[in-house]
Amino acid sequence: MNQEKIGKFISKKRKEKNMTQADIAEKLGVSNRAVSKWENGLNMPDLSLFKPLCEILDISINELMSGEEVNSGEYQKKLEENIINITEYKAKKEKDIIVFFIYLIVGIVLFLIGISSHSANAYFPYIFEISSIIFLLVATYRLSKNLNKFLNIGILILVFIFLFSIIKHVDIEMMNTSHLPPKYYYKKIVTDKCTIYKSLYQSGYQNNDYGKEVYLIIGSDEYEKVLKTCNYK
Repeated sequence: MNQEKIGKFISKKRKEKNMTQADIAEKLGVSNRAVSKWENGLNMPDLSLFKPLCEILDISINELMSGEEVNSGEYQKKLEENIINITEYKAKKEKDIIVFFIYLIVGIVLFLIGISSHSANAYFPYIFEISSIIFLLVATYRLSKNLNKFLNIGILILVFIFLFSIIKHVDIEMMNTSHLPPKYYYKKIVTDKCTIYKSLYQSGYQNNDYGKEVYLIIGSDEYEKVLKTCNYK
């Protein structure tokens, strides 16, 4: 199935009907961007839209799938080819959906395991969380890959920020309620009196004389006080 050829044919027949992309989009109940993607060969109409699109453009489904007008002599041959193409196209779409859900489910399971496991001394929570983010980003990409490239990148960034914000809030909550160190600290300051953990989102300190409990540091003023208390220079 030649998507580029089909797209040019859709564009040609639309123009012959003196219709705009917006006209086609309105009649089919889709966006102007969707019609533009069809005509540029970036995507294909959904199978459910083949018949109404052909009725609007006054062409047969056989001609739509061929990307050209089909004469009576070639009609049967083209029909057989297009039946095979539609079957393969439908199978590919179904496979894409299955793969998307596999990535999505695996990503969610790994993410839940990762955020429910909190230990600064164990590697498996990091592995689960990082792996889950990769799986979920791949799932998002597969879902939005037919969108505009910049829009796709924007969606991926938003999903990453959303996942990171969940990890951040769970980590802070664990520090605040269970007095555990942050999982993703980038600097560890150790003095005779204290251990300070600096992370991208929240810092915490541990008094070495009173066990291993870690307490949140709120704001820069409190951080400076902790440094003085810990005799850090």
